[in-house]
Amino acid sequence: MSVKVLVTRHVKSEMKEEAISIVREIRSTATLRPGHIFGETLYSEDNPNKVVVLSHWVDRKQWEDWLADPARQDLERRLAECLREPEKVEVFQIGEKLPEWVHMA
Repeated sequence: MSVKVLVTRHVKSEMKEEAISIVREIRSTATLRPGHIFGETLYSEDNPNKVVVLSHWVDRKQWEDWLADPARQDLERRLAECLREPEKVEVFQIGEKLPEWVHMA
């Protein structure tokens, strides 16, 4: 079942340009990953230091493979220096999960 991943980041004002550059690099690298469907970056109108990335993946496993990728982890370490607090990651499934009995047939 496909998932959407919401990553919320609060960047330091003085490091905003560097943070945005790294976020763009993460996003562009993700597009080459198996299972990546699409992504978008959102900038809060109410909080100029809040950046949200929404990405769509074929399934949670492929998202988790990307999350564990050493290239992504390296970019995340660089980005962490630009953040006021740790990023928040939320994974949402698309549609309703099938009941367990469906798979028993």
